[in-house]
Amino acid sequence: MKKSDLVLMDCRMPLTKEQNIRLVHILRSIGFLKQREGMERFYRYAVRILMNPTPDLIHTIQSERAKIGPSRYQIGVHARCGGMLSDVPESRAMVTPSILKTIPRRVKKLIKGSKIPKRKVYVYLATDSSIAFQQLNRSLSPIPVKSTSLYSRGHSENIVVHEDSLRRSIIELYLMASSKSVLLSSHSGYSRGVILDPTKRDSSIFVSL
Repeated sequence: MKKSDLVLMDCRMPLTKEQNIRLVHILRSIGFLKQREGMERFYRYAVRILMNPTPDLIHTIQSERAKIGPSRYQIGVHARCGGMLSDVPESRAMVTPSILKTIPRRVKKLIKGSKIPKRKVYVYLATDSSIAFQQLNRSLSPIPVKSTSLYSRGHSENIVVHEDSLRRSIIELYLMASSKSVLLSSHSGYSRGVILDPTKRDSSIFVSL
């Protein structure tokens, strides 16, 4: 399998409300979920399990963390653009050009409400769009905007998933998860994977795009 092309297709049927309730009951009964946890938390756990990095990728993530800087000074932004803004164009657009223009204002609001020292704060940006990165880098200056340069930009929801894009997505997921504050794309399952333990971040500053 390691030398074969792998095609992933999502053939799941959406669950009904009753099926969701029954599934949550089962997950709680076997101890996978705590009594107050529901499907949203299940999806976050599932994303982390499915995207568990290999030992060599763990080393890469640790190296990137050391290069980017301490996570305690990091504001995380996930701008899942899709559409024609994406480096891999697709039919569905999430963060459109008009929404993209609002991100600098939202990020500055997060910074203002954060406990991070203003002279040390920086933004870690995970995005499928080089255009979005360049635009936000200009708009947020002099606030540093950082991103991994490893592998190619893309996303993990294509019918054919490229290994480079998947590796980059895993690296960014773990780098984003340690942010003190995050700005997320509300329609992205990837963003749900970032918020695994909100108690480790500043309170009341989760914003969706």
